[in-house]
Amino acid sequence: MSPLIRAQARKRISHILKTSVVQGLLWLTAISVVCRADNSGRIYLTGGQAVPAQYSGSDALLKAIAGASQLSFASADLDSDGVADFLQGFQTDSGGALIFRRGNLDAVAPQSQASFDAIGRSQFPAPFLAAAQVVASPVRPDFLSAGNLTGLNGSEVALAASGDNTVYVVSVDGGQVQINPLLTVPGSIVSVAAGSGPFTLVVGVRDDSGSSRLLVYSRGQDGLALVRNAGLTADPAQVAFGDVDGDGVTDAVILTGGNVFALRGGDLANAVLEGVPTANLVTAIALGSFLHDRSPQLQIALLQADGSVHILAQSGYDPTPLSQKEVMERRQARLRRLRSKVHQAAPRTVPGPVTWQEIESYPN
Repeated sequence: MSPLIRAQARKRISHILKTSVVQGLLWLTAISVVCRADNSGRIYLTGGQAVPAQYSGSDALLKAIAGASQLSFASADLDSDGVADFLQGFQTDSGGALIFRRGNLDAVAPQSQASFDAIGRSQFPAPFLAAAQVVASPVRPDFLSAGNLTGLNGSEVALAASGDNTVYVVSVDGGQVQINPLLTVPGSIVSVAAGSGPFTLVVGVRDDSGSSRLLVYSRGQDGLALVRNAGLTADPAQVAFGDVDGDGVTDAVILTGGNVFALRGGDLANAVLEGVPTANLVTAIALGSFLHDRSPQLQIALLQADGSVHILAQSGYDPTPLSQKEVMERRQARLRRLRSKVHQAAPRTVPGPVTWQEIESYPN
């Protein structure tokens, strides 16, 4: 791997992981940062600029958020207009508040010649519309996580408070934010993550005996059902979702007590927590394709307590570049699949645990 590509990969992965660690400090609605790249592979950031906001809500709420501390955020297309929106959670003296901001289509797909001309001058439209709706939260919004929780309103957001036992669902109907109870969990909530596939909602709790548990809920015809209640040695701090084993079904990678485990969704009721090897305590995880592999399986990036970043790939990792002939063959195969009536191959069963190997590391 060339030094330039290695440096780019390190910056990208470190940014992803460290952002997840300090996300409480990075509130992207406060500033708008624009980046551009050139042929050298460098990325340039412009200076931050304030995003205009016109808040609407009761006088009491508007006064409460003036000096409130922001706790959480989530992004999803809550109003089903095709553009991602933004939801912020604040702690107030009376409990909590949410601010809903609609995404700006003009920032994604310029809607006028004036917008095109402004972008040509590196003057980019604000990512969100100025109108911001402020609503009271039934609990302190420690956790906000976007997903499709009920199957009724498209994208929604799970809302919960640390130490509480109720998860709420936040949706947008007719342009107005709606908050309703979703479910009650057997214990005190320590983490919440909305996923997909069998992992509609994952809630970390501490039960009455003080034991840490991971509750997995799947959406069915009768709503959410608890399909897995797994014991853990420590509170789950983070859950990432993706098709880790390549069987076409979403899996979960869990960070708990500085250790990392994988829980496969193909046979969730009987799946065991598979340990992912780590040399030191881990503080954040991310799934993605960080380094080239001829087999396009998901990789795991780990941010360890000493500040180093480690990339894990599944056994059989092969960074050999594809030849031009192989690239064309893969494109043609993809086109044949798209043109056929079968858009997705049937899920395959992967026997045995997934094995991991470290393929790259970056010191702090």
